Amino acid sequence: MNMRTVLVCCLIVATLIAPVMAEELLTPAAEATMPAVAEVRTKSVTASVVAINYATHMVSLKGQGGNVFKQKVSAGVKNLKQVKIGDLVLIEYVETINVFARKSDGGKPSKKSYETIQLARPGAKPMKVQVTTEEIVTEVAAIDSEQRIINLNTPSGGLQTYFVPRHYKHLDNVKKGDQVVVRLSRSVAIKVTKLDDATKPRKQTSPVSSAK
Repeated sequence: MNMRTVLVCCLIVATLIAPVMAEELLTPAAEATMPAVAEVRTKSVTASVVAINYATHMVSLKGQGGNVFKQKVSAGVKNLKQVKIGDLVLIEYVETINVFARKSDGGKPSKKSYETIQLARPGAKPMKVQVTTEEIVTEVAAIDSEQRIINLNTPSGGLQTYFVPRHYKHLDNVKKGDQVVVRLSRSVAIKVTKLDDATKPRKQTSPVSSAK
C-alpha cells in the first residue's frame, strides 16, 4: 500500500542543533565528548476496511473519527485478496532525527539517502515496513565557542552560519575541520489484521535500554 497517499507525513525541518523537545546525548568520543542531540516523534492511525474491489485495487477505509476515504492500493502489493471487510489497517509512523558532531572521517560534505522495504510472506495478510533515511554531512569552516557561532560548509558548496543554544554542552570540543551530521530516519509500518486479533491484549515486554 502506498503510504504517501494513506498518511500525510510532515517532514521535520532540521536546524543545526535545536530540534523541539530534543534531549541531549552524551556520546563519548576517542578524544573528547562531542555535542549530540536526538528527537523521536511517533504517530499511530487505525482504520477499518468497509469496502474492497479486488479488480481495481480500490479499498474504502473508515477512520477512527468515522470519516470514510478511498485508497488505491499499489499493484505491487501482494496478498490483497487476503484482506476482507471488517479487517483493520494499522499504520505506525516513527520519525527520528539525530544531529551530532564528530571528528572528520576524511570525506567531503555530502548528502545521501537510502531505503529499505519489508513485505509480507506469501499467503499472509498484507504488511509493509518502509524505512527511509537521509543523511547530510557538513564540515566546520569556523567556530566561535564564546559567542556560540558556527559556520558550516554544506554539500552544495555554500556556507551556513548557526547559533548554538547555551544549554548544549561540549561545544568547545568542536574544532575547525570537524563534521556535523544530520540524520533523519522515517519509518512507516502498515499491517492488516482481523478485528478479533487487534483487540486481543498484547504480551507485555520489558523495555531494553542501550545506555551504558
